[in-house]
Amino acid sequence: MSQNSCLSFRRQIRLPMICVLLVAALFVFPLVSCTQASPEKQPKISLVLAEEGASDYRVILSAEADEELIEIAQEFVDYFTSITGVTLPIERDSSPEGAHEILIGKTNRTADRFDYESNKSDTFCYQSIDRSILLTGVGTRGVAYAVYAFLEEVCGVRYWTPDYESVPEQSTLCVEGPFDVTSSPLFSMRDLNSAGSSDPKWMVKMRLNGRQSLGSERFHKTPFVGGGVGYAGWWVHTIASLAEMEEGENGFWDIQPCLMDEGVYQTVLKNVRKWLQENPDASLVSISQNDGDKNSMCQCEKCRAFVAEHGGAESALWIDFVSRIAEELGDEYPHVRFDTLSYTFTRKAPTGLTVPNNVVVRIAPLRSCYRHGLMSCTQKDPQAEELKESLAAWGELLTDNFHVWEYDAFFNEYWSPNVNYSRLRENLKLYADLGVSGMFIQGDSGANNGFSELRAYLNAKLLWDPTMDDETFSSLVKDFCEGYYGTGTAVPLMRYMELVDEKTKDTHYTIYAHTADEYLPVDVTESASGTKMLDMSFLLELRACFDEAEKQVKDEEQLLHLKKARLQIQYYELLCYHYMEEAFDSKYYIAARNDLGDRLYSNAKEVGIRELREGLPLSQTTTETWRHPLMWNKEFWW
Repeated sequence: MSQNSCLSFRRQIRLPMICVLLVAALFVFPLVSCTQASPEKQPKISLVLAEEGASDYRVILSAEADEELIEIAQEFVDYFTSITGVTLPIERDSSPEGAHEILIGKTNRTADRFDYESNKSDTFCYQSIDRSILLTGVGTRGVAYAVYAFLEEVCGVRYWTPDYESVPEQSTLCVEGPFDVTSSPLFSMRDLNSAGSSDPKWMVKMRLNGRQSLGSERFHKTPFVGGGVGYAGWWVHTIASLAEMEEGENGFWDIQPCLMDEGVYQTVLKNVRKWLQENPDASLVSISQNDGDKNSMCQCEKCRAFVAEHGGAESALWIDFVSRIAEELGDEYPHVRFDTLSYTFTRKAPTGLTVPNNVVVRIAPLRSCYRHGLMSCTQKDPQAEELKESLAAWGELLTDNFHVWEYDAFFNEYWSPNVNYSRLRENLKLYADLGVSGMFIQGDSGANNGFSELRAYLNAKLLWDPTMDDETFSSLVKDFCEGYYGTGTAVPLMRYMELVDEKTKDTHYTIYAHTADEYLPVDVTESASGTKMLDMSFLLELRACFDEAEKQVKDEEQLLHLKKARLQIQYYELLCYHYMEEAFDSKYYIAARNDLGDRLYSNAKEVGIRELREGLPLSQTTTETWRHPLMWNKEFWW
């Protein structure tokens, strides 16, 4: 095959290697709830899956395998061909048993090798059986996860983004046995929204099982592999549509319907049933509040009395309302859970109410510190303290239906240097300890969120295993840099991350911060004559890291990836010039800011950026916008 050969469904980087064992030695991958056979109890064995363009192996499926399992098996064969040049045959378990088989899913050869009943949903397993290999799991997704995990963790394939992967090229493929690995997720729902992350195949490869809205053209309706957790209708802020509300003066920002009104209830019930009828595969339906504050809630005497009766929590009205719908439709739709938010003014948990087991509450930690984890942040922020209390209270009220909507998008400063990876790692561990069962992470939707692709990759890994140690996490960062940005880039890029991390370690800001000195201090120096000037030393250090990385890259596509990541430095410089202009009324910095804004726009188009920020396509921006970074923020436009 050619050095940069492509399959129809993915862009590949070919990695010539002598033996796949080299990949296993270089990179460490996390496994959660793992069991592995003790090596000393079984003799070592080398499984030669392919040798110089030939193989004794064949893929075996059950005689009853459906189309999805056949497609999963074909995926394995396609990757195997890409690695070795060998195309394995796919046969059924009605054929005579052989000594060299890749058994995918439950077959008549292996029914007793994996506990399909006791293991939790999505659990996967890959194990050697003499010289054969079993790739299986709970449900269709469990089987798919086993296939992709084996290709990744044993064969060295990497799924960086939906359209960019690394596949080792070697005509001889040998793996060391015996092995027996079983892995289960800590979160039963794992969903991620960022640029490209809703691609159905990539989601399965990264063990994400959320499908967001089944009924919206914005998201994929038909997943590559079934069994995901999908919403009927829209999936957030749905009450306006369900209650057929008329917009107020500020849209739906400052109004909620009266949840004690029987007419509102009947209208919402009718529309929830309609959504479920239109989306029979849905496992969730959202009945959730509009944006706004507590003043947007109905102030009628009946509503106020109900809130007062249940600890002064506005959420009491929503829990009562959604529970009533869940009770009425529960028998008709036993597989569906009814989802509502605990968000801004509804974050406080109610007292004196029981949450039915088919009602999901999604708490959203909006406006908590975006630099530090909830438990390690030293800032005495009343909102953060209230959030921690709310998490604990909801954890007491809920069992398997406690979900969290996390944020990994710096809404007002998408483009800025931000490497707050420890925050999300810490919070995900906390959520797992509190019994959270479902996680959704909102990332950037098409803008440039610094290392957007790296964030999506790491977040997907963390959603499967939020307990990974520092060494494992660091190896994932290094692995991604080398594979996506280019060989030799990991050291300078990780140095860059260390510089930003150190610079911001004592800052506190929310996802709506919108001045540079709130999160990444601007350095000012003074000339001999007393003139205040921008201290360029930190910016020069950041530039040097990317300069060194770019010297290492020979592949044009990887260079484009690196240029996109570099935009974050240019944006920070733009903010610095703006700060100097504002602070010292400097015409020099106005001119420099205008020039850099123009170049930033041109560079963004070159690397394929689609949006300036959430909801604002590049095509709708003006020169004036690019020259004024504070006009980029979400709150300015909304």
